Amino acid sequence: MPSLPELTDFDRGVLRVCGDWGTHPDEEDFRILLDCPRHQEVVKEVYDKLDHQVITPNSDLELFKDELAKIWFTNSGIEKETIGFGHIFCGEPDKMGLGGMHFVGRYVEAQEDKWAGAIWNNKSLCNKSDIKPPVYTFGMKYLGKDGKVKVKCPNGYAYNLHADDILISATKAFKELGKDGMCLYKMEDDNYQSVFVRKNGAILTFYPNLTPKCSDKSTNCSCSKS
Repeated sequence: MPSLPELTDFDRGVLRVCGDWGTHPDEEDFRILLDCPRHQEVVKEVYDKLDHQVITPNSDLELFKDELAKIWFTNSGIEKETIGFGHIFCGEPDKMGLGGMHFVGRYVEAQEDKWAGAIWNNKSLCNKSDIKPPVYTFGMKYLGKDGKVKVKCPNGYAYNLHADDILISATKAFKELGKDGMCLYKMEDDNYQSVFVRKNGAILTFYPNLTPKCSDKSTNCSCSKS
């Protein structure tokens, strides 16, 4: 079991956008976060690492932030209302189960606030753990919308990715894929891939996977080669 990671100010800002367990994050709150003076160094780094482009090449910082918010907050338009930001960073407890939740900071917050916790050494509840640091995949208990404790088996995150790292990597995958669909994104400086899905011209999900498969069961669906 890993020790609790140190969260940055920007990580905490992203968690404030997420809000309480089971609430829907708001695009305007995310945009306020991007405009916050205390986070400008991080936002500038995101801007530079994405080559000043989300959709429009060589965009100024204001347009860049608008487009970043758009692709992270557009409804994917599938069986339920899902936006990439809420799915990836916050988690979506609903009657279907727990969707997403792939940001280590949300796990820290969920544990602190007793919304959720990991299942260790209990194979009767979940026998699908797969751990190879920095990737942790394991079962978890969480508080359902009905107030009952439920199980998701498995779920996971990359321990070493802060919120801005996820914003950068998932947006790079979005740009590299260039169309709706799924692909595997090779993580920079790490020996694993992340599954990325783009739907309705927006980010749907992005999560680390130690044994990733393409939608056609092959393993050759790199985001950069799609």
